[in-house]
Amino acid sequence: MFDRIRTGWRLAGASWRVLKADRSLAIFPVLSAIFAVLAIALVLSPWWLGLDAGSATGGVGTTGTTEESTPVWVWALLLAAGYVATAIAIFFNVALASCAARSLDGEDTKVREGLAVASARLPKILGWALIAFFVGLVLRVLDEVADEAPFPLSLVANIGVAILGMAWSAVTFLVVPVLALEDVGPTEAFGRSKDMIVRRWGEGLAGNVGIGLAVFVFGGLPGIVLMGIGGATGGALGGALAALGMAVLVVATIIGSTLNQVFAVALYRYANGNDVAPGFTSGDMQVAFRRRARR
Repeated sequence: MFDRIRTGWRLAGASWRVLKADRSLAIFPVLSAIFAVLAIALVLSPWWLGLDAGSATGGVGTTGTTEESTPVWVWALLLAAGYVATAIAIFFNVALASCAARSLDGEDTKVREGLAVASARLPKILGWALIAFFVGLVLRVLDEVADEAPFPLSLVANIGVAILGMAWSAVTFLVVPVLALEDVGPTEAFGRSKDMIVRRWGEGLAGNVGIGLAVFVFGGLPGIVLMGIGGATGGALGGALAALGMAVLVVATIIGSTLNQVFAVALYRYANGNDVAPGFTSGDMQVAFRRRARR
């Protein structure tokens, strides 16, 4: 286990060096967050502006309103907002992946080039976003049902849902690079990702774990500590420390998202033809995508 963690740490370091050489890659997660907030605000604006159906449907602003009396159109807005947020995230990840593929070869990339690739793939991105959002919604519903089950059935159900979620994350890990680099449809992209993962993936994606650990150690943990100190200190100094901690968390999230996509593209290239990207090693890639032992 510790060997795989060390391998993941090296893969995270290789991804970090790619980002340092092409810092424009980190712009895509920032744009994704900005556009997602704006789009969600626009989609939900009728609800936030109080334009509810009040007397005709029971309204959402009535005191004592229960979940059952919430108008159908409100749920439709929430679902639309969720889908829009998913589509925007995938759009900018595809743009990032297309630039990361060139950055791995030492080429200089521009944000507009990634956006052009993602724009050309827009119908396919929207199709995959629909699939990803639907599966995420089903997993969320299953999680809620599992929580409502009596113990110990709830424990077993929650474990089962968690396993399903991890399996889905694993088999879809390469969908974004496939969409960016192969220009195929959403179902074919899923099939390509699943085939590559099932064919080569063993115990786990060591690099993904390594990136998560590195981001937590160097960004998440300091941010949490600063926010905790700020909350305990209080006053202007405490507020400044808490704000600094929040900023550190935001930056760490941006960097983590970027590194994950760089790593995914590097893994895609290796899984698609044993092509080892500059800065990575064949040995580490073999561990990251270890073939299952034959029985």
